[in-house]
Amino acid sequence: MNAHELHLEEKKLYYLRNREQEKSKARLRAKRIRENQSAEEAATRRQKHREAQARYRAQNRGLLAVKSSNYRHQKKRLKAINDNEQEFQRLMALED
Repeated sequence: MNAHELHLEEKKLYYLRNREQEKSKARLRAKRIRENQSAEEAATRRQKHREAQARYRAQNRGLLAVKSSNYRHQKKRLKAINDNEQEFQRLMALED
């Protein structure tokens, strides 16, 4: 490896070792930037975020549909299991 590749590798390892610290510094940096923004800049930032969300939903529409369907079906299955368990417990109580 040459010196540049070694430097990049060391940099990567540094950020992996100090991930939490770097995340907190980034949060503070973002908070400071938001506090100093004008109302117009904040509105622009929010609009860009909404546009990015719309692009993500458009690109991943099928995946999001499958996930939401699985979530709804899982809720139905868990409710049915719970209802069956309650009915079973009621019937077992009648036998005693």
